[in-house]
Amino acid sequence: MSASANRSAPPPAALPLAGAAAIRAAVDAAVTGAPGGPPWEYARLVLAAIGRAGGLRACLSQDAEDGSEGLALDGLRTLIQRLAVRAPSGVTLAACVQAALFIPLMAELADGAQRRVLDEVLDGEAVASVAISDAGIAGSDPAAMATTLRRSGDDWILNGAKDWVTGACIASYVLVCARTGAEDRHFSNFSLVLVPVGLPGVTIRPRDTAVMRHAGLGSVRFTEVRLPYRALVGRQGRGLAYFLRYVATERLAGGFWATAIGRDQVRRTAAWLRRRDVAGGSLWDNPAVRRQLAEAAIGVRLIEALTEDILRQRATAPPPTGDTAALKAAVGPWLTSALGTCVQLHGADGLTTQGGLFQLLADARAFGIAGGTTETMLELVAQSELVLGDPGAEAVDAPEHGKESHGQSVR
Repeated sequence: MSASANRSAPPPAALPLAGAAAIRAAVDAAVTGAPGGPPWEYARLVLAAIGRAGGLRACLSQDAEDGSEGLALDGLRTLIQRLAVRAPSGVTLAACVQAALFIPLMAELADGAQRRVLDEVLDGEAVASVAISDAGIAGSDPAAMATTLRRSGDDWILNGAKDWVTGACIASYVLVCARTGAEDRHFSNFSLVLVPVGLPGVTIRPRDTAVMRHAGLGSVRFTEVRLPYRALVGRQGRGLAYFLRYVATERLAGGFWATAIGRDQVRRTAAWLRRRDVAGGSLWDNPAVRRQLAEAAIGVRLIEALTEDILRQRATAPPPTGDTAALKAAVGPWLTSALGTCVQLHGADGLTTQGGLFQLLADARAFGIAGGTTETMLELVAQSELVLGDPGAEAVDAPEHGKESHGQSVR
């Protein structure tokens, strides 16, 4: 994993019990009832209620030395894991983008009027999203984006289109990455800008999907959208760098999420197997069935172990980039395998809409696609020290076959 991590260091202090309790209470109060209309309206309701109850502010922590505010990763874990077992998957996805990406980015970079927008989001008065992937361009290739932000006097003019934007249909503000430099792929050609969705020239259309229906996925088009100069977030030319640093937090949130739903469904399946009558006994009496569920539980535990390892390294966002890429590469296949086992062991009951297990399995497929595909994450890992080793470490030659190594002959 990360060579820079001090693995002998004590783990960071956990979120105060009062903070964790406040987050759980806010989620529990928020997930009651559901409005009519499109499914994503429920996500808007839940996120607003969590903010009003103080659940989002409880995820923040202050640095003891400089007083700066950041996202406490332990608080993020509490929020996402509580939502994962209490709300539809799309609601949790919308919360991940807002809590794990928008809030920590703005907590570091926002000033003046931007800080007031962050306060609105934290207090549940507004919902925010982040738009990176351009329409028609592979999400794994953000440097190819054609969305542009150009100067016009004291203002900016935004043109372009973003696709697969989580929370687009419920957002009050969208944090947009756009090209402000030359038409080449250098990372310094991109900047972040905060866009109120009610401005002239902003058009949002929902995306029709079979999964994550509550997430408000949509396409956003910008046509000659005029923005004040202060809408620029952070330094010009640093947009992609900011995003790539904090997207690691969103990937860690996926590990929290996968751990919660995987663990919950394995335990629910075990309870169901013990109740399911077969030939005078229960399905649980069959050792082959028990072994299948045990393998699923091990996969979930490995996801949890990776997330806990990252938490031991960092108390606040952002976590180590390389380690979260490895985590995301593992989450997709391991979680879908575990949930697939749960569906299979339920038999025909696993295919019903009443329990929601099959829909949960379908939603889990998004873990290997959204926010960076499993293949993209594996390529990042392949280029990391996890595969290539620490370049600063002293090389150790492998023993030749037939020679002795560490006092033992090789046979």
